[in-house]
Parts: sequence; C-alpha cells; structure tokens
Amino acid sequence: MKIKTIPILLLLLTIFISGCKQIEETSEIILYSSKAEAGQNLRDESDSGQIIRIALASVLSPQESLSKYKDLLAYIGTEMDASVEIIQKQSYQEVNQMLKSGEVDIAFICSLSYVLGLKGDYIVDVAAPVIDGEALYQSYTIVSQNSPYESLEELEGKRFAYTDPYSYTGRLSILNQLYQKGYSLTEFFRDTYFTYSHDYSVKAVELGIVDGATVDGVLFDQLQRTNPDLTSQIRVIGIGDEAGTPPIVASKKADMKMVEEFKSLLFNLQEHEKGKELLNEIGFDHYVPINQKDYEVIQNALFLLGESS
Repeated sequence: MKIKTIPILLLLLTIFISGCKQIEETSEIILYSSKAEAGQNLRDESDSGQIIRIALASVLSPQESLSKYKDLLAYIGTEMDASVEIIQKQSYQEVNQMLKSGEVDIAFICSLSYVLGLKGDYIVDVAAPVIDGEALYQSYTIVSQNSPYESLEELEGKRFAYTDPYSYTGRLSILNQLYQKGYSLTEFFRDTYFTYSHDYSVKAVELGIVDGATVDGVLFDQLQRTNPDLTSQIRVIGIGDEAGTPPIVASKKADMKMVEEFKSLLFNLQEHEKGKELLNEIGFDHYVPINQKDYEVIQNALFLLGESS
C-alpha cells in the first residue's frame, strides 16, 4: 500500500488563511540579485563581471529563507567582487537537479540531499555550519501542547506532516525510527502531508491540521528563540539520530577557483567583526570543512527511500 498523501495545496491554503505566506509553485524565483539592486540587467552581456548563482531550498518558508541568508551572501559577493543571485526552489530534489545540470554554482541543501548528491557524483564539499558547538543535528517529533500524545507509537493512525520527500530530519529520520521499531512505513500514519518548510510543519501542528510532524531540531530551537508565539503551543516527544548539519555544496560544473574563494571566506567569517555579526544573525558559530562520516547514518538508511545504499 502506498502512503496516502494529502495534496500540499490543501494544507498551504489553510496556513495562508491563517496569516502565513503560501509557497509559490516550483518554477524558479530569483529572490535577490545584487545586480538588480544596483539597477543592472541580470543578463547584461556587456557585463563581464562574475555572477554567483546560489540556490536555497525551502528549509524555511521562502521569505524566512531569504531573510536568513541574504545579508551573508551579499557580504560574500562584495568580498569576491561578484554579483550574487539567490534562487529559490520549493523542493530539495529541484535544487539537486540544478546542481547536477550546473544551473547553479552553490547551494544550501539538507543532509539527505547531500548524501544523494555525493552518490550521484555531481557535487563537491564546501562547508558545514557549527551550531551550539556541534556540526550535528537531529530531528524532533512534535505535537500540540494540548494533545494527549507522548510518544511516536501513540501517533499510529494519526495525521502527520513531513517536510520534504528528500529531507533527513523532515522525513527519513522518522522512517528510520519506524523501521527500527518494526512498523509499516506505508501504513503507520493515517494521512500524511508534505509542507516543504519546517516552519510550515510547526504551523500545521499548531493549527491542528495534523496531529504530529517531524522537523529540524536546530531550526525548531531557533524558532523557540525568535518566534516563541509559534512554538509555545508545541511539545517535542521524540528525537532522532544525529547526523551532519545541512551543508553548503557546489556543483561539479562550477568554477572551482570561485568555489575555493567562497569556501575560504566562509571559514574565516568569525575572524572579522562583520562576519561575526552575520553568523550571529543566522544562529551559527562558524563554518567548518564537511566531515563525510557524520552523514553515514543517512547513507545507511537510504534504502528506506527505495535507494540502494
């Protein structure tokens, strides 16, 4: 039996009515361009300056994703004397396709997308964020503060929200937990949603659209600090296995000299006052080289998605 997935538009319509912005369809959106802000055409052929195309998947809703990274990437673009374009895609799979084709140079992706990119041999490592002293994170299983549920087992037969089909904390981690407990991955939940952003998943639980959800623990902790009105009505009832934090990667088709310069700037942000300020704004300690061993838990669970390990 296939997982019964309720169309995302139904969920997002409800959230939209409640005051959240609805995600656009999956077409490319240029959220920010330093050239456009300077009054230049994005594709001015007479301009020989470097353009760095950077993709963001909807870890958070599009507006939150842009707000989180725009200043950091604009700063890096200035330091590299390059124009920066930030491109939004709804799903992790779409961003990975852009990396594979070389349509973008750099991307901020999730940990599962990273493992799939390595497996497909179309990405190279750039950096991983360190948050609260660690380059590791976990999934949280969340429910409403007013619900009776105290464990994952009690959500059997209930409505549940995933974030993205190719998200570790937003889906694969919970599938792995169900597998380890011997439950059916396709029949455990009554209905499932894909929200395509962790804050939308939190909102879906708060509104009672679903009984539970799985979200990025680091992002949830940050939401507790920045948006306590949203998370105050939420309880965490389970935590998944640790994996490497969502990394920054580059397409193998990108200019490697540019990638190395981009990487160097990331690794040295904390050495400069402006860099420290930007890291503080996005809630990171600093960036470090990616340790591929931190992602082995994901590699070992790929078969749950129908992927060979």
